[in-house]
Amino acid sequence: MQESAVNRLLSGQFSVALEKAWQVFKHQAALSDRRPAIRFSAELLPAYYPSEVTGVEVNAVSNYTLKTSLSALSGSQGIMPRAMFQEALSAHFDLGEQAPIDFFDTFNNRYFRLYCQVQHKHDLTAQIEEASFGWNRHRLSVTGMLANLAGQSGHENPIPDSHLIQYTGLLGMKLTCPLALKAMLEDYFSAEFAIERSALEYLPLTPCSLTQIGKTGQNRQLGMGALVGKTTPMAGQKLKIKICPRDYEHYLAIRHDNAMIRALDHLVRSYMGVNTKYALYMKVNSEYLPRVKLSGRSDSALRIGQSAWMNHQTDRRQYVEMPLTFSEENA
Repeated sequence: MQESAVNRLLSGQFSVALEKAWQVFKHQAALSDRRPAIRFSAELLPAYYPSEVTGVEVNAVSNYTLKTSLSALSGSQGIMPRAMFQEALSAHFDLGEQAPIDFFDTFNNRYFRLYCQVQHKHDLTAQIEEASFGWNRHRLSVTGMLANLAGQSGHENPIPDSHLIQYTGLLGMKLTCPLALKAMLEDYFSAEFAIERSALEYLPLTPCSLTQIGKTGQNRQLGMGALVGKTTPMAGQKLKIKICPRDYEHYLAIRHDNAMIRALDHLVRSYMGVNTKYALYMKVNSEYLPRVKLSGRSDSALRIGQSAWMNHQTDRRQYVEMPLTFSEENA
C-alpha cells in the first residue's frame, strides 16, 4: 500500500516546496472535515538545507508546524539586524527562553502564509483545489470568476462552470475556428467528431451592412465597406457537427443520454456564438440501426433517417447521419 503524502512529509526524506507542502496538509484537514491548523517557523541556524521544508512538528492530531529555510524576518536567512537576533538566540540557547523566538515567528508565520498565497496566485490547479475546500465556500471561486469572464455563468447550464475552466482561453476569445471547436469537443466528450463547413452561398445583407448615401452615410468605399445589392457571398456560415460513436454500446449511450446532447449543444453555442448556424448529427455505422418495418402506430414506429434506415446489398461499410436532438419534456 502506498504511503500517504503526509507521512512522507513527516519523515523529512523528500525535497518539497513550501507551498506544495501547505497544500498537502490542507487536503489532509479537508478529509477530516476541519479547518487546517498549520503554522510556519523559520530555521534558526545558518546551514545547507536541501529542501524548503526542513521539518514538520506535530502538536496535536491535526496541528502542524512547518519548519522552512526560506528567508523571512528572522531565522537563518532573516533580514533582521544580527545584533537583535543574536539576543533572541542567546535567550533561547543560554536561558531556555522561547518567548523572543516565538514572537519573531509570529511575523514569519504571517509572511510565509502570504508567500504561499502568492505562489498559488497564478496556479490554476491550486486555485481549483482551494475552491473545493469547505472553509473557502464564502469566497467566489476562480472557476466562477473565469466563467463570468467568458460569459458562461448561469444557474441552469447543462455543463458546470468548473468543467469549462480549461477552455476559458478559447471561450473568452472573439475569434472562432472549427478546428479548435473539434479539438475542444473531442477533449471534453472523449469521442471522435467531424465538422463540415457550408460551401459558398449568398446571404441577405443585414440593415447595418447596407450602403447608405449622404452626410450620415457609412461604408462608402466600394469593395472595402460598401456592398452593392441585397445579398453577399459568404462561406462557412453553417456548420454540420457530427459525433462518431466508437462502438454499439457508445451509440446506445449517446442516443439515450439527453443530458449529453444538451451539454454538446451548450458547448457549441458557447464557443461559436449565436450568429453561426449549426446542426448536430450522429454518424452511425449502418449495422447498428434496425431495418424498416411496417407499423400502424405513428408515435412509436421506426422512422427512416431517424431511428431506422433502408439499405441495399453491398460489402462496403456504410454510415448514416442521424439528427441529434433532445426532447423538451425530458430536459
